[in-house]
This record gives sequence, structure tokens and C-alpha cells, in this order.
Amino acid sequence: MSPDEASDHPSRQENSAVVQARLQLRFGNRQAARRFAQMAVSKDAGLEEAWLILAGLSSPRASVAYLNKALEANPSSERARQGMRWAVERMRKEALSAPLPAAEPPAPRRIVPESIPEEAFVRRRPALQPY
Repeated sequence: MSPDEASDHPSRQENSAVVQARLQLRFGNRQAARRFAQMAVSKDAGLEEAWLILAGLSSPRASVAYLNKALEANPSSERARQGMRWAVERMRKEALSAPLPAAEPPAPRRIVPESIPEEAFVRRRPALQPY
């Protein structure tokens, strides 16, 4: 295979995208790393490494979904299993630290007897008269 053919070969491009994703992670550029990993899995959903990168860059719930994809690509992956334990632990911590939903304030109490219409309590300003 010539060098030109190698650069056009799909598996080379995906591997290149995974290498770029890892490199961007080392530089701290999480957004670029995510883009490269997404590019890799869009061309080959069987790239475990790209799914692992996406899992590491995502919310706990999304991480679980990405790790399931990594396990589909390689069911015997110890890294994906460790990642799954990590993501589930993150979900537990997130659930424990989430604030409880605020209780609704009680309905305002009506102090005025029901027999008096609301209109009786509305005071209207007199219209301004021109000079």
C-alpha cells in the first residue's frame, strides 16, 4: 500500500482521529478532543478508545451510554468496565449532592369574607384633568 493509499484508508483516518483526540486531551483542549473522538466513531463505531475518550469527557449519564458502546466494541474490555464503575459512582454522587426540589409555597389565605366582591376593594385613581 502506498503512502497516499494509507492516508485514504478509513481505519488510518479513524486511528488518526483517536490519536488527535488523545493529543488534544494532553493539551487540555477537551472540546477539540471530543470533536476528534466523535469524528472517529462516526466513521467506525467499533473504536473502543474513541468511546472511552467520549465517556471521560461527558456527564455521568452520557458516560454510561458511551461506555456501553465501548463494551459493544470490545466486550472483554477491562478499561470500559472500570469506566462503567467510575461513571455509576459519579451518578450516585451527583444524585446525593443534588438539591431537593423546592416545596411549593402555600396558597395565599383569603382574609376578606367571600361575600364581598373583589371590585369593592379596587381603588381607582381619578383621571387627571387637563388645565
